[in-house]
Amino acid sequence: MKNNFTVAAIQMELVWENHEANLQKMEYWVEKYASKAELIVFPEMFLTGFSMNVESCSISPTHPYIEKIRSVAQQYKLAIAGSIMTVEDGHYFNRFYFFNPNGTLQTYNKRHLFRMAKEHEYYSAGIERQLIDYNQNNLMPAICYDLRFPVWLRNQNNYDVLIVVANWPQVRIDA
Repeated sequence: MKNNFTVAAIQMELVWENHEANLQKMEYWVEKYASKAELIVFPEMFLTGFSMNVESCSISPTHPYIEKIRSVAQQYKLAIAGSIMTVEDGHYFNRFYFFNPNGTLQTYNKRHLFRMAKEHEYYSAGIERQLIDYNQNNLMPAICYDLRFPVWLRNQNNYDVLIVVANWPQVRIDA
């Protein structure tokens, strides 16, 4: 890593398909850890929970909730990351958002959709990996099932930090 930075990984109890309530929880956690972390990472689909109700739960990249998260990152002078159900050009994505403290936004669409949960029937897969420039480091975002594809994650070892957000419905006990 080129420059060290402090990360807070938040495991929050999500309110099912309730953007407003989860946005309030996000703000609570940001305020709580703003003096301790430079990057706060939230779970996969942190505004809704892992839902297949794409038509009612997905938001556009220009939705006021996106702008609200951007302004919170700027207000607290830290980065915020996590995935959000997104609709764009008639397609639904499980999209990783990285809100920089300077107001810029970088995104990545989940590449590997979990077929056993029929995620591919509701969401479109992303096409390529993305690198996020943060604090002079290259961050590589991945979402949940992407981590089951280590060759894909490592085929270009050009990142300093791998950030994987996930949302499993129950406690995992197997390795």
